[in-house]
Amino acid sequence: MSKEFYNKFEMQVRPSHRRLRRMKPPHLRTDVWNSHLTDELVWNLTDDAEEVDCLDITMPVDRLVELEGWLEHYANAEKDWRKQNDRSGKILAQHHKDQQIRIKNQMVKQAYDHYLILLNLCR
Repeated sequence: MSKEFYNKFEMQVRPSHRRLRRMKPPHLRTDVWNSHLTDELVWNLTDDAEEVDCLDITMPVDRLVELEGWLEHYANAEKDWRKQNDRSGKILAQHHKDQQIRIKNQMVKQAYDHYLILLNLCR
């Protein structure tokens, strides 16, 4: 992260002496009918842990609320963008399908050409 980001949200970032232990997703399939954990399974789960360094961050509460607002805004904008692209994809797919129908059926192509001529005359 950049110092501009830290300054914008009035953050003080310092290295910490703490370490976080994170579990990696289990790669073993467990038997759903056998609900007890075996020693082997527990050992494999603890083996899949990783330790990461931590930071101590100090910032004003109002800046944290502002940062959360920005994150929510961008998450919503991404959802809207994905919906819009989904709609655009459907429109393009329909256009391609219509084009294939015009290629296969000569009468449909002639009717479409006449429609375009009338549409251009109306403009």
